Amino acid sequence: ALIDSDKGTDHVNFERTFSEFLRLFHDEIERLPNLTKKIFLATFLEGKKKWEIAELFQICQKTVYNENNRALQQIRNGFSNSGLDISSIVATILFSIFYFLV
Repeated sequence: ALIDSDKGTDHVNFERTFSEFLRLFHDEIERLPNLTKKIFLATFLEGKKKWEIAELFQICQKTVYNENNRALQQIRNGFSNSGLDISSIVATILFSIFYFLV
């Protein structure tokens, strides 16, 4: 199980699970086509609006929307293909945050 009764073990499991999640997430972003990656990062890392990204890359806003959907789908597929259970990771992360705060 990802969660053990010992807080020290919980911390180690959390770090390992979160580290694996971040590595896989980074790998999936790196696999994106160049323009898709730039649009995805501008949207989710830099917080730019669709119109700003469209203007920056001289594309229409619908293309920004479509490329972000493409990126998210590819990332989801990468997680699915990895065998990593995302729902367990999210649950572990949320539980660990709550558990360490109380």
